[in-house]
Amino acid sequence: MVGMINEDIFIAIPSFKEEDLLNTVKSIYENAEKPDNVYVGICNQRTDGNFEDFSSFPNVRTANLTTP
Repeated sequence: MVGMINEDIFIAIPSFKEEDLLNTVKSIYENAEKPDNVYVGICNQRTDGNFEDFSSFPNVRTANLTTP
């Protein structure tokens, strides 16, 4: 369709042992003009297996990877 505007935003976050990842995602949604239009994909790689819980953010998807 000509003239159709997509207002969705996708943010990809690669992360390795990031200690501030949850705050980063919170900040994204707190500062978004239209939070329902923001989608976040996270590749979260940790050595300790302690992954953040993003279940309160319906538009966040994670791939959690444990590395030695």
